[in-house]
Amino acid sequence: MLDLLIIAAAALLSVAAIRLAMAFSEACGLVDHPGDHKLHKRSTPFVGGFGILGAFALGVIILDHTHPELRPQWLLMALAGFTLFMTGLIDDLIRLNFRIRLLIQLGVALVMTLGAGIILHDLGPLLFGIPLVLGLMAIPFTVFATVGGINALNMMDGIDGLAGALSFITMALIAVLIALDGGSPYYVLVLCLMGGLAGFLYFNLRHNGQPQALVFMGDNGSMLLGLLFAWILVDLSQAPEAVIQPVAAVWLFAIPLLDTLSVILRRLWLGKSPFTPDRSHLHHLLQRAGFRVDHAVVVITLLHLTLACTGLMLLGMGMPDWIMLMIFLVLFAGYFYLTVRPWRVIPALRRLHTRMALIPATTSGIYIGNEAARDPRALMRALAEELDPSETFCLRVYEHAPDTPDAGTRFALVDIPLEDEEANSDAVTRYTRALKIKLSIHQGLTVRALTVRKHDNDPRKERLASHARQRRLDRRNHKACTLVFEAHAFVQRGLIVDGQERDMDWLAQPPRKSVKTEGES
Repeated sequence: MLDLLIIAAAALLSVAAIRLAMAFSEACGLVDHPGDHKLHKRSTPFVGGFGILGAFALGVIILDHTHPELRPQWLLMALAGFTLFMTGLIDDLIRLNFRIRLLIQLGVALVMTLGAGIILHDLGPLLFGIPLVLGLMAIPFTVFATVGGINALNMMDGIDGLAGALSFITMALIAVLIALDGGSPYYVLVLCLMGGLAGFLYFNLRHNGQPQALVFMGDNGSMLLGLLFAWILVDLSQAPEAVIQPVAAVWLFAIPLLDTLSVILRRLWLGKSPFTPDRSHLHHLLQRAGFRVDHAVVVITLLHLTLACTGLMLLGMGMPDWIMLMIFLVLFAGYFYLTVRPWRVIPALRRLHTRMALIPATTSGIYIGNEAARDPRALMRALAEELDPSETFCLRVYEHAPDTPDAGTRFALVDIPLEDEEANSDAVTRYTRALKIKLSIHQGLTVRALTVRKHDNDPRKERLASHARQRRLDRRNHKACTLVFEAHAFVQRGLIVDGQERDMDWLAQPPRKSVKTEGES
């Protein structure tokens, strides 16, 4: 009962702190305004971290009263956490250079290791049963792991509710482990952070009554949480009576680690800076496969829960640490293989989406008819030049079948995902007008915006028993036209900086080197 009271108190404090911060966010500039590449209709504050900070402060105060003998450690934790919170807050305001952020994160990690003595000395029996003691490499390795954990969670904060949901699951499992082990001073802090995350998710998760997040976590919240995860997991795995093995801690943080490492390696593989943003995260792949934001969050959260529970199950079965590590590395290899070949995994995810009978994500599109679709790559460049500074689109080119009235002619469909699933199509209308002018050199060209179909207006729902049947029966006549080209592209400042193509037309020119071809392996 006391545990629930602590969680409830932290949740209420988190809600109050976020509400108060929302009131001052506009005046302080902590707001993400609509415009540019953002299609949401309301300004959204970056103040979710205030709720987490409030819950963290409550936990530190309780720890200071219940375990005063560890007061220096609690004070250093509070100092390190507040420093990262303020760093993230400033970054949300003025966008700090990544070198400055990295320098501050290194300093905070040194406070944790040299000041508080939270050091990863022993990685457990990873060398086929032989303990792997780091010795002189303990401090550098701990600093590296801490900075990596801070940025891993920050990179996962890409869609509404994802970072908060993953963090809540991990904190809940840590609390269960501590309770089963007999207790730890960190138990109260973990409960407070669970409450803080619950309060944040109240504003951040999408649901029927809230189609868009009211607040974002921001760098202030994600950096603070990343540090606390590293601090707690390292200390719990290195105490005289360790609550958890270091390799099990990796499983508890599975999805953020797998996704971040895969994305960084993919960028290096392609010769890019690891700090260059792209759309290769797991949630981006799910969205490109047609998953709505809320559905993508549920899928990734369930996957994270499954992996974390798998790691704990292996630990409970007495599985040797080195085998647990090997299984995780094999899992990472498979995950990386899929993420560097999205042209293979996205069609599979689309089929999964259809079988799950989920409502597809809202998109708004443009129809381009006649011979302009003969050169799809030129069409892609024209689209990129007219889109807002940063945007994602999918281009599909079809050719009418020989036995149809329009035999041999082609048309293109451009899908532009709407982050605001309430269907703000003003931007797409603007793109359509610009493309009409851009492509006006082609005689007889047809360019028009596609109508967004709404389920409530669909007459088929009267005769179809479920969404599942509607999804499976809602298919175009494949004999009327053939898909000859498909491409997904990510645009920045009018240039295609990342994407994949699949060219089914043997007459087409070879793909440009700057875009990965979907047929490559």
